[in-house]
Amino acid sequence: MDLLDFPAPFAVPPSGGKPFLHDLPSDRQIAGNRQAWADETRRVLALIKAGADPAILAREFFDGEKARFDLAGVVYGLLHGWDEDLSPARDAHGRFDPAECLIGRAGLLDLAVCDRIRQAAAVKIRDSHRSGEPVGNRWNGKAWAFSLSFDVDSAGVRHGLDRLRNLRRIALTGRARQLPKHLWQWSARLLGGPDPDLPFETIFEELARRGVRATFLTQTRKLHKLDNYDLARATELSRFLRRAQRQGHEVGLHGSYATPDAPRSHLAHQRLAFERMLGPAPTAHRGHYLRVTSREHLEALADQGFAVEGSLGFATREGFRRGTCQPIAVRGPETGKVMVCLPLIAMDVTLRSHRGLSAEEAFDRLVALMGEVRRAGGVMSLLWHPHNFNGWFWPPEWRELPWRCLDHALESGAYAGTMGELAQAFRDS
Repeated sequence: MDLLDFPAPFAVPPSGGKPFLHDLPSDRQIAGNRQAWADETRRVLALIKAGADPAILAREFFDGEKARFDLAGVVYGLLHGWDEDLSPARDAHGRFDPAECLIGRAGLLDLAVCDRIRQAAAVKIRDSHRSGEPVGNRWNGKAWAFSLSFDVDSAGVRHGLDRLRNLRRIALTGRARQLPKHLWQWSARLLGGPDPDLPFETIFEELARRGVRATFLTQTRKLHKLDNYDLARATELSRFLRRAQRQGHEVGLHGSYATPDAPRSHLAHQRLAFERMLGPAPTAHRGHYLRVTSREHLEALADQGFAVEGSLGFATREGFRRGTCQPIAVRGPETGKVMVCLPLIAMDVTLRSHRGLSAEEAFDRLVALMGEVRRAGGVMSLLWHPHNFNGWFWPPEWRELPWRCLDHALESGAYAGTMGELAQAFRDS
């Protein structure tokens, strides 16, 4: 993985020194001894947790002999996910557990640790009259950005006989609370009405009212039993998505649950199906269940022409995976093409289902995270699922939550755009 944007704050050495990042792996042998890197990273994170100012750490770092830590090495390893490589712990879906990452263990997931250190280093370089002026208003003239995206996860699934089987399974497993929702969806489909899992009219209206474009990600093939694509509903779904395209929204690929098993072949089949369904090849991607689980998977996405990927987050915890809200660039090894990873900061299911927050508690959490993103000059990436607008188990205050967050971001001076627009702004800056 090639973190093309990382070197900027550290590329210029102090007087008489060497370029930190260029010589880092050989100088400190961190690439060959990641456990030593992990120990040093724990010490730095413990200091920050105890209240140490990243600016002071950066100043010590630039003072050469007085430096207690290789701060560039710490940030370099965190952004590369070295702690994820060190820990074999994965959940049932093959995803990295937030409790296992070094930032999570230090209790700093709500802090963009790497961004704060990089900002402090950039300020130190500027104050020392060296090059390295930090990037300013890179987001179309704004200091930070907001990205709202929708994973079209359950569009049209479980209808007809499949819906009946699902109703029976729900009744037998004691999940009676879900029966009204599924009965409503099934009857709506039988009567020829719109699918309650496809509330695009509401979404289009709310976005148009604010003059904002969003990203919709859809599946195109069912390669695994946990995939929610249904061929019988493809026509109805493609009609909505084509309308989204006409309105200026971005439509990308919501990769199959099975993709990590054979990334290159599965992605090629899904891209072809997407082109048949919607026309141009997709350039945005997010994995189903956030299952983008390896560097090889990311590199395959880059090689196949995807411009932006949005799975770099945690399903069970909101916050800053790898300590950043800044995009990360990945280069495909076969083609040299560069893809931008847009870290995912929060999603609806995390806040309500995994964390058990009320709508107001969730809003407060999201406002706090947006404050950190604003300070870092990064991107607040929020994921919402369209079927959670249908109202059975998501009451009005939850259905309003993404729009409240969007309004707060706009009022706070953010640029709101699609994943692809923000990736391009990052490339152009």
